[in-house]
Amino acid sequence: KREKILLIISLLLLLSFFYYITYENFNPININPKKIKKMFTTQDAETAIKTVEKQFGKPMAQTVEKMMRLETANFRSKQFLMTGSAGMESGKWSNIPTGATNGTYDMVDNNDKHLGHFIVWNSVTDFAIYLANYIKKYGNFARWNSTNPMQQEVYAQKVNKITSLY
Repeated sequence: KREKILLIISLLLLLSFFYYITYENFNPININPKKIKKMFTTQDAETAIKTVEKQFGKPMAQTVEKMMRLETANFRSKQFLMTGSAGMESGKWSNIPTGATNGTYDMVDNNDKHLGHFIVWNSVTDFAIYLANYIKKYGNFARWNSTNPMQQEVYAQKVNKITSLY
């Protein structure tokens, strides 16, 4: 009888854990409406990619689009909807243009599950231009993911498998 009770408690805890993880990763919670002006959309991404094309050319726009699609689950991830970016954690990036961001949004990081403070951009266009400038500066889009050459190769393969739609 004791084993049955322990099994039931264990199953309830496990179910509660999976519910929490799912809720945390897919539902916006604790949103401060003063901080988040709006949720970002696929249309915002399309506008951003077209702007990158005008400023940097079609190959750069296609690279930015493919990276964004990979990093944001085709513009559906919570990080994209809430931040307008591919999930840039505050304090880890330099040369962000003054006035291009709107504070941070706290959420669980998809990679290692820690609670992070992610930069909220004023527009997806501001983020996409930042990304294009980053690629231009380093001459290697895969550096966005890692400075480790082996990890860059894996990331580049993933990005290059994605088809650009714009």
